[in-house]
Amino acid sequence: MMIKYTALTVLACSLSFCGLNVASASSDVPVSVEVWPLHRGGLVTYQYKVTNLGSKPINAVTIGWNPDAPAVELSEPPTSLSKSFWLSPDKTSSPVGWGAAVRYSDESPKFSIEWIEGNKELQIHPRAGNVTGTPTPTKQANLLPPGKTWDTFSITLEKDDPGYVKGHATVSIGDDIVTVPIKKGDTTPPSVSASILQVTHPDPTTSILSFSVSATDNYDVAPTIILESVKSDKQLPQGDVKSQVGSDVRTVTLKNVSGRKYYVTFSATDASGNKGRKTLTFVCP
Repeated sequence: MMIKYTALTVLACSLSFCGLNVASASSDVPVSVEVWPLHRGGLVTYQYKVTNLGSKPINAVTIGWNPDAPAVELSEPPTSLSKSFWLSPDKTSSPVGWGAAVRYSDESPKFSIEWIEGNKELQIHPRAGNVTGTPTPTKQANLLPPGKTWDTFSITLEKDDPGYVKGHATVSIGDDIVTVPIKKGDTTPPSVSASILQVTHPDPTTSILSFSVSATDNYDVAPTIILESVKSDKQLPQGDVKSQVGSDVRTVTLKNVSGRKYYVTFSATDASGNKGRKTLTFVCP
C-alpha cells in the first residue's frame, strides 16, 4: 500500500507534523542538521547528523521540505517509484524505532524524505500500522534527547542530487517544528593530480595527448573526475579540439599550430559539491 498526500495535505501537515506550531529559523535555532555525502561502489550516500540544541526531544526530521516557501526540493529518488512510500533498509538507515518515507505531492515530481519515530507516526496516523514498511514502535518512544547528536540518518542513491546537500530540514521538536538550511559538513575540495602520459603525432598537423588523472578527498572516497575544458592562448576554430569535454575521458586530440599553447583542465567534484581543478599546458611543436 502506498502513502499518498495532496499538496494541500503536505502544506497543512508539514509532511506529518500535524498539530504543531510552525517556527522559522532564527538566531536561536534549537537544531542543527549536517550532511556528509560520499561516493561508494557506484552509488552516493547522504548521511545526516542531527543535533538537538533545544530543551525538548526530536521525534521527526524531514529533508527537502521548506514550509516557508513552501516547496519540496529533492529530484532524485532512492527508487524508481513515483508515489509516496516507506524506504527499505537497503536504501536508508534510521535510528531504532524510526522509519524513512518518501513524500510526493500530486502537483510536483519533486519530493521530500521524512524520518519519523514509530510512536509519533501512529499518533498522527492511527492506521499507519497497516502500511507496509511503517516503523515498528519501540515500547518506550526512542526520541532524540536535548544535547545529543544522532548520525544514523542516511539515504543511498544511484546518482547525485544537490537538493540533498543544499536544501532544508524541517524538524519536529517538542510541540513545534523548525526549518533550517542543511549544513554541508565537508567543505574541502578534492586535490587533483594530472600529468601528460604520452603525446603521439599521427600526422604533422595533429597531436594526440593521453593523461594520467587522479583525485583524493578528505572524506569522499571516489570524487567524480571530468575533462572540464580545453582552451588556448589564441582563438580556437571549430574542429581544432576533438574530445568529450564534460566527460570522464583521458585523451584529447589537438590541431598542431606551431607555438600555440593549449590549456587542458581536469576537475574532481566530491559528493558535497566541492570542486578541485588541475590545468596542464601543452605547447605545439
